Amino acid sequence: MLKQLLCFAETLLLRALQSKTKICLSAGERWKLVLSVLFFLCATLHTSAAFGGERLLIGIPRSLPPLAFFNNHSNSPRGLCVDLSVMLGAKLKREVRFISASPEELSRRLNDGTLDFIIGAPLNDVSYHGRVTLITPFGLNRRILVSAPETHITCEQDFQNQRILVLKDDPFLDTVSQNGGIPLISSSYRSALQRLSMHEAAAFVAPSGEVASYIAQQMNLYDVKLMGLSLERIPVTLVLGPDSPELAADLTNALAHLENSGKLTLLREKWLGNTLAPEPFWETYKGHILAILAGLLLLTLLAVAWIVTLRSQIRLTRQKLRSSERRYRELFEMSPDMMLVVDADGDIVLANKAAKLILRLDTDSEKQALKQALCDRGNDCLGMMLDQAGKHNFTREEVLLHPVPDEQRTMEFIVFPFSSPDREQPLLCCIGRDITERRQLEKELIEMERLAVIGKMAAGIAHEINNPLGIILANTDVAKEESSDPMMRHLLETIQRNVERAAATTRRLLNIAMPQTICLTPQNAADIVRDALSFLRPQMKEVQANLSGLPENLPLRGDRILLEQVCINLLLNALTSMQGKGTITIQGEVFKRSKQTWGRLTISDSGPGIPPENMDKIFEPFFTTKGSQGFGLGLFCSRRIMEAHGGVLTASSAPGNGASMILEFPCELDKEADDKPMENISSDSAA
Repeated sequence: MLKQLLCFAETLLLRALQSKTKICLSAGERWKLVLSVLFFLCATLHTSAAFGGERLLIGIPRSLPPLAFFNNHSNSPRGLCVDLSVMLGAKLKREVRFISASPEELSRRLNDGTLDFIIGAPLNDVSYHGRVTLITPFGLNRRILVSAPETHITCEQDFQNQRILVLKDDPFLDTVSQNGGIPLISSSYRSALQRLSMHEAAAFVAPSGEVASYIAQQMNLYDVKLMGLSLERIPVTLVLGPDSPELAADLTNALAHLENSGKLTLLREKWLGNTLAPEPFWETYKGHILAILAGLLLLTLLAVAWIVTLRSQIRLTRQKLRSSERRYRELFEMSPDMMLVVDADGDIVLANKAAKLILRLDTDSEKQALKQALCDRGNDCLGMMLDQAGKHNFTREEVLLHPVPDEQRTMEFIVFPFSSPDREQPLLCCIGRDITERRQLEKELIEMERLAVIGKMAAGIAHEINNPLGIILANTDVAKEESSDPMMRHLLETIQRNVERAAATTRRLLNIAMPQTICLTPQNAADIVRDALSFLRPQMKEVQANLSGLPENLPLRGDRILLEQVCINLLLNALTSMQGKGTITIQGEVFKRSKQTWGRLTISDSGPGIPPENMDKIFEPFFTTKGSQGFGLGLFCSRRIMEAHGGVLTASSAPGNGASMILEFPCELDKEADDKPMENISSDSAA
């Protein structure tokens, strides 16, 4: 109604000014004109009394939620800075007008005096240095945002060798560099979040986690999440224009009054969701105190009731204990694994159904059945397991079980001690699991890896065979034309060498493909690795092999075909990691360990190395970083082959400095070498 009256009065005034003649009004129009003029005068007087006739021109940041932003439904600004400015204007009795622009435009307007102050400006912005700055009780938190689910960066110490996004002119750039991070500069929050979602960087250090979270939701980046705690609290500031000491004093007093009255607390809870102002003790904890008193009263009543019903509770507890004992006894009996309780001498005290079935326990008198089944060639296997369990409170052993003379099973035993109330000496629990099928499967996996190696080398073998065949054809043609030339003998020798080369390559491929049992014969590990290098020579055109640290002889007993497979697997992995360019270093040595002579063969590459998170996984079956180009069985099968030869295969790596595969095996020295002094044999005391 009031709006209509104002519009009517404005229309009449325009008509009067345009016509410059006397206007004849009806009675209704006269009343409307009078009411419009009265309302206009009242509104003008009220505005002048409330705001003193002055305005506050306030600059606010553009699209920086929750400080200041524009929603999609209206053009009016919203946010913490907007509400705070309105409160300050009401306290100073001045009308508030907002101007939203870029930081550069706001700084220019503040310099030329068209703005009274800017609210929400960064505290460390160099464009506002030398200005009067008021720090409000509000603040935003610097947070770390990530996009990839496997990324775990929670503090500055996690920046090492990681690409970190920071905003332009953000002073946190120096902190990223000091902590070993690789800083990437972005011009805005949206640009940084977009690059983070595309995985161009591992993390984004946002000056305001609240602003970044709001913008990420607007951009539908649901994979972006906050990590860790706040790195820094950045206060919300008011930057005043030149020559404004009186305004600075008025704003300071207004902020103090709003803080004391509790209005800033409500504003903080509205936009930031937390309360930083301290509350009175009783107001804060009265709910807890009343709850504790009520709980104490309730506990008193419950104690009285418990005393009355004590006997019935004891009876119910006994029933539950009997039920629990029966349930665990059934679990013990129905377990598919062998579960035995033995004493310190190895005699069986208790056995479940699986143990009785495997060990053929028909009567309780067969106490020595486990010891007899585990003993192999006179070795007291059970005694050694019980001793280890008694010393270390736990042991895990893999042994051969002979429950009957014609049957053999591979069992994995876990032994640990426990005390019994009716016995002075502790008893030992033995849990045995049949892993015969698992070991057979591992042997099959080794054969699968052998076939996989053949498949990978097929292209190289074909190329190696085609070259000699081409040379044969070319030299044959020349021989036909130059039959009386002495060069014919040289060409025929060339033909013969290449034919022998092709035949050797084909023969070596057939030897690798042939499945066979392990046949331990005296071998030279140095010759085996040299043959493997010769076999892979076509793939090493841009790879240098450093054999200066490889001795002439590294004797051992083993299966040559399987050992060649191990060396080829390790060399292929090295070539793949270097992408066909770099240096392979092979070293060997003989050392002493526990009065026994061992050999060590180290194959190192100059590739990027093995990531620390993969060091414990590379020897697991089917673990590969090659995608569809690998099976993940090479290192697994290689370690199993070394274990079958009584040796070990380990790995060491430093990121960026390549990787080393270390093969250690018992040396097979002849009697003459044993009688000679060990000049080139080192001592491996650390091992």
